[in-house]
Order: sequence, then structure tokens, then C-alpha cells
Amino acid sequence: MGTKDIETLLKRYYDGLTSEEEEAQLARMLSGGDVPHSLKADQDFFKAMHGCKNADDADAIEQKIAARIDRWSATVGTTRRMRIAAMARHACAIAASVAVVALLGTYLHSRHAITPGEREQLAMAQTALAEFSETLNKGLAKIEDAQEKTKDIGKSINKCVELNKNGIK
Repeated sequence: MGTKDIETLLKRYYDGLTSEEEEAQLARMLSGGDVPHSLKADQDFFKAMHGCKNADDADAIEQKIAARIDRWSATVGTTRRMRIAAMARHACAIAASVAVVALLGTYLHSRHAITPGEREQLAMAQTALAEFSETLNKGLAKIEDAQEKTKDIGKSINKCVELNKNGIK
């Protein structure tokens, strides 16, 4: 069986679509020493997942996975709090900017004659606020992208944990 066939079977394995016969076939193919370099990481992963032969080994692996998930959850909680704090700072900055613009607009509106120098300052202020708004929007878009990626990674990890839990027992 060629490298492409092994890669196809591995993709089906990672997607949870392989039968027991296919997993046994993968175990035979990946247990040899003549695995291509591009599949070494998959070989190590597959050996780690299917290398245990008795219930004690399976329990030890399950405990290690649970401990890593607990550590990851603690890290994610901290990161989530930091992300919420950053969003609160951004919201405060936006509110302050709106207040400054409103006060400036009210002040300038209450005056009857605007000098050319004031017009120039107003134009500069508007330009600065537009640039600030654009930068802020870029930052918020990156935060949203990071949140989506975090959700996708969490779903993948949960799927792997569920598959491993079902496969180990």
C-alpha cells in the first residue's frame, strides 16, 4: 500500500470514519520502521493511541488526557477573562471618543463664526477620529477571528476527546 493510500486511510481515521479492520490495517502499516518521513508524526500519534494492550495502560492514558484538558481549560478561562477585559477597554475608548466628538461638535455649533484655523483643526480632528475608528475596527475584527478560531479548536479537541474516550473504553 502506497503513501497516498495510507494518507487517505489516516484522514478517514482522524474523521472517525474507519472500521476496526481499517484501523488494524493502519496499525500494521504504521508499526513498521519504513514509514515515509512525512508520516512520522502520524505514526507516533497512532502508536501512542493504539499502543496500550491492557486496561491499566488505557486508564493511565485517560488520566493523562483528562489532566491536560483540565490544564487547558484553566488556561482558556484566563485567556477568556483577558479577552473580556480588552473588549471592555475598547468599549470605554469608543465611548470616550464619542463623548469628545459630541462635546467638540456642541462647542463649535454654539459659536457663530468659525475661523479658518478652527476649520483646519476640525478637519484634522475628523481625520484623526476616522483613522482611530478604522484602526479600532481592524482590532475588533482580529478579536472576532481569534474567537472563531478558538471555538473551532475547542470543537476539534472535544471531538478528539470524545473519540478517544469511546475508543479507549
